[in-house]
Amino acid sequence: MRRFSIAGLMLVIALAGVNLALLHSLLEPNSSTGMSGVLLAGLLPLANSLAIALGLLAARWRVALRRRPRGQGTGRAGAFAILCGPILAGLIAASLISPQGGMDYANWAGDPMGRVLNGSGIEFNNDVVIYAVLPAFLFLVISGPPLLLVVALATILSRFQLVVTPRETPCDDPESRA
Repeated sequence: MRRFSIAGLMLVIALAGVNLALLHSLLEPNSSTGMSGVLLAGLLPLANSLAIALGLLAARWRVALRRRPRGQGTGRAGAFAILCGPILAGLIAASLISPQGGMDYANWAGDPMGRVLNGSGIEFNNDVVIYAVLPAFLFLVISGPPLLLVVALATILSRFQLVVTPRETPCDDPESRA
């Protein structure tokens, strides 16, 4: 059983604080970010998962790609970080360069939820809707499909082992074996 870590709890609280501050600034009704801010708010879970995977990698300090021996437990953090980084960068670039396509997708996916909220008489300018329902919806719709793709590919790639080695360690040079 893992021991309780105050440092780990502090990191979780810091990550939650950064996320809440970003959500507040990106989803503020008077914000200048507009459509890009809404799309970037939807990418927060993807960025969080990448930060956690990189943190797990940095704690181990070994990087190399080897075939994983049979029976050894699988580690998905390395493959997840390798796959999640480019996907996150591409989605951030797409939401900054052309936010209209992303907003069309979010509006298409949000039409059923909008009909339910309108039918129940809930106002969209309500703080609960803006800071609780809207972020949860954006997390699910915008970050959900890329996260599922990355988890599926990381499961496939987990047959390989990603090991990080310090730079002081000599590399495997075929000429030095002679």
